[in-house]
Amino acid sequence: MSASTEAVMAWMAIYTPVNDTPDLHPAEGRLPLLNANQSRPTLAQVAATAPYGGEMSTLSLNLVSPPPALSRMRGPNRLTRARAANMGAVEQMKRAFAAGNRLSAFMGVILGGFIPIAVYALVHFEVADQPALWVMVVGGLAFSAISVFKWAESAFHIVLKALGFVVLLEGTVTFASQRWLSLAGLAILVTINSVSAAVALQAKE
Repeated sequence: MSASTEAVMAWMAIYTPVNDTPDLHPAEGRLPLLNANQSRPTLAQVAATAPYGGEMSTLSLNLVSPPPALSRMRGPNRLTRARAANMGAVEQMKRAFAAGNRLSAFMGVILGGFIPIAVYALVHFEVADQPALWVMVVGGLAFSAISVFKWAESAFHIVLKALGFVVLLEGTVTFASQRWLSLAGLAILVTINSVSAAVALQAKE
């Protein structure tokens, strides 16, 4: 045990009042025993009684670990954009709706889920009377198609397969005349875009 550690342990100890025991000399590197009228020594007094001229190493005092939350932020669980880009489809879903990510999950559902719903509503209820709204539809399809493509690529690992998935799914929601079919595709689009947005909100540089 180092001299500085021994000195700190001596300072933290609780001394039992002793009246008939002679005090030890500070030069021996130990603290004098306390009687009932004496107060607990300070850390500076303990340092003065330590060997090697009273010099204490600050390295041995650095025993406190960082808070668990800070450790998690700096550890392997910290999500970066590069790591998010390489996550699989299932891992993205687990990360998006994990217990500690509820706020980002909520925001992801709102931001990511709104786009395909807006596209569906515009195409099936608005553009027939206002053709200029197709500009908004194209913007929404571009936003959704990029997220769906990245998700499908991470799920299927084949670019051509991911591209076909995007075309079929986006086309079903946009052009299918069967209501149940377009709504089923819409539910899938809302889920994928919500997960993608939630993970993107969690990722840092």
